[in-house]
Amino acid sequence: MISVMMLFSYSLAYFQKRNEVQTIHLVVGELTYQLTGDLLNSQNQITINGGDQISFDLVMVNDNLLDTKYQLYYTSEWGENDFEIGYVSSTVDMPSGTILKGESKIITIGIINNTSASITITLGVRGGLNTHEVQDILLLSEEERIDQEIVMKDECEILEEAEPNAPVLASGMIPVTYDEGQESWIKADTSSTWYDYSNQMWANAVTVTETNRSTYINAPAGTPISMDDINTMWVWIPRYSYTIRDTYGVQLEGGATPSKETPGAIDIKFISTTVKDNGSGTCTKCADNWVTPEGFTFGDEELSGFWIGKFETTGTMSAACTDENCTTADLTIKPNLTSVRNQNISSFFYGIRSMQNATSASKYGFDVIGTGTMDAHMAKNTEWGIVAMLSQSKYGKYGNPSYSGADKEVAINNCSNLITGIGGDTVSAGESTTTCVMNTYETAKGQAASTTGNIYGAYDMSGGATEYVMGNYNKISGVDTSLNSGFSGTLSNEENFTGSSWPDQKYYDLYTSSIPSTSYKAGDATYETFGWYADSADFCSSYSPWLHRGAYYYFKSSAGIFSSYKNGDGSANAHVSIRVVIKP
Repeated sequence: MISVMMLFSYSLAYFQKRNEVQTIHLVVGELTYQLTGDLLNSQNQITINGGDQISFDLVMVNDNLLDTKYQLYYTSEWGENDFEIGYVSSTVDMPSGTILKGESKIITIGIINNTSASITITLGVRGGLNTHEVQDILLLSEEERIDQEIVMKDECEILEEAEPNAPVLASGMIPVTYDEGQESWIKADTSSTWYDYSNQMWANAVTVTETNRSTYINAPAGTPISMDDINTMWVWIPRYSYTIRDTYGVQLEGGATPSKETPGAIDIKFISTTVKDNGSGTCTKCADNWVTPEGFTFGDEELSGFWIGKFETTGTMSAACTDENCTTADLTIKPNLTSVRNQNISSFFYGIRSMQNATSASKYGFDVIGTGTMDAHMAKNTEWGIVAMLSQSKYGKYGNPSYSGADKEVAINNCSNLITGIGGDTVSAGESTTTCVMNTYETAKGQAASTTGNIYGAYDMSGGATEYVMGNYNKISGVDTSLNSGFSGTLSNEENFTGSSWPDQKYYDLYTSSIPSTSYKAGDATYETFGWYADSADFCSSYSPWLHRGAYYYFKSSAGIFSSYKNGDGSANAHVSIRVVIKP
């Protein structure tokens, strides 16, 4: 194990500062681990001189007689701005995961001392077991437990903790991570873990143009992928169940006391496709009242997860689309571009579906409709809600230790030019043109506007353009023959008009009441989170049959990831854009 000391620019992924009991792992008594490293003293402490930047290999050994979960953490009396600590991108093992009995892990730690004084940091390991392992322990006698050095702290506090379902790459997708040193997305190494939801590192993927596609697909991990070659960018949303537990969620470290204005965390547990919780707990918002969002059911299929566009949709639509064979839509999903707008809902819907037609699929490497399992479609209201709720959990921006208090809210994109990936100077900043060029998605303020509070989340879900979602009231197309979605069907004045027919039911959420408490769908982030962060809180009705989400940048504090907005007649609007979802 060789320690390295030198000055250089780290690409650090940060890990947890806390050492109190959490539900990240199943906490059980006296689990022990050895930590060794050339720079550690006998108390697992390391001292860094003022202004130094260091890296060293930390070796962790599981001394227990069982396989365990583990999570590396640190403590220090110094403030968070005084130093930076994390694991470098080249680390062999991750700072959290599973370790077999007697096995060792090697984690490359990087530390930057931002002060002129020497600072001391203590490293430690928090451990736990999976549910089936806990059940095995419960069958042992107290004497047997002591013999195995495993003493249950509190059997009632044990919670199931599963890893998120692995991303399923759709046709044409290339997995990526971000290399800060190169300021570039690079091809991820899928032979090891290339995402870490416990540390707000959601899985990302891209598609690229035909010109260099085969080069990137065959390139080794670590190859930079030029933004000029990228045409769409995606974030993986793994299947989960949730419980809000208390009216406004539960407080995590750094969060304010939960209230409507500063809500707490939504509890999330990742689940397999064989699990579908129905909220059969003893009360509506309790720890035992787990619910699987309806958006993870697509037609008759239970999804392990889905891909959502990392940004509002960009590109062009030179004319309206009326079916899946549209050739006038040239859509992209990229940062620092103007979002596509000024189309009615059916045109947007068919423009996205046409990304998979025989003419367009080769632009992205997608399966042509009917030849594979992937399905590109316009985001449903329930799919939007799934992303919003994940963001408000320990796995999203709310759980990101870089933010505290009101700043745990996903910040607004306040760019009045409607450029994608921008973050305001504050979470509810007023309109600006300055931020359009200063606070781009890779900057600190830009990342505050992502669902993770870092570069790995989805952007533009607060402010920017408001977004139409496929959430409709009573299959009403619009308010009259001129202000409507373009789908044929019932109008509020009982007239009919000619146009494209309604799509299959799996492509939209149908609401049969304008009262959210009686009509909401599990996990759609409407009634259950109505008005959180003071976001606008309206619902669809006969006079506003289509839902908007996120709100327009002009709405300031009323814009937000939980915003649902009325006046959705389904017609073309210069303020309204869309989001793309892929079922792999």
